[in-house]
Amino acid sequence: MEIPSALISDGEVRNYNSVQELLLSGAEEIMAVDLDAFTKNRLNLKVYEHLAKYFDVIVLNFPTRISDMIDTIISGASAVVIPDYLPLKKLPEFMEYSSDLIMNYKMSETVIQFSKLGGTRYLSKREVPFTVTAVYYIGAFPPSGPYIKLKDFPEDAMAQYI
Repeated sequence: MEIPSALISDGEVRNYNSVQELLLSGAEEIMAVDLDAFTKNRLNLKVYEHLAKYFDVIVLNFPTRISDMIDTIISGASAVVIPDYLPLKKLPEFMEYSSDLIMNYKMSETVIQFSKLGGTRYLSKREVPFTVTAVYYIGAFPPSGPYIKLKDFPEDAMAQYI
């Protein structure tokens, strides 16, 4: 299985000409990669809201404040990717507010705690050694099992963050 990745920059989807192009691909779910959240510390909530009219939208914006995660969900995100560097003391609060969290997988205490607290969804470039229900996979050939390839993922733009 694979889902498209939509790169959001300067308040617009940059790697697809239109929502119609994504719809014609048959996608029901997309990964919205919000580059502005990383480079400008600005969430594109209106873009999430617009995309959510047509798709289940997983938003990759690495919120580190509860309010940003809640705003992302209110704006239509079906799930939110949180950072592996989220402080350990914040993780239980994040998980209390939403069960629709996906952890960026890099081995860290936060990732281990996410798994111990029942987290089973990850974003990764490699196999995840925990119990998983879904791994959104960045790379050419995902392992078998519950690995979902991210089509058109902007690896160059996101290399320093993922």
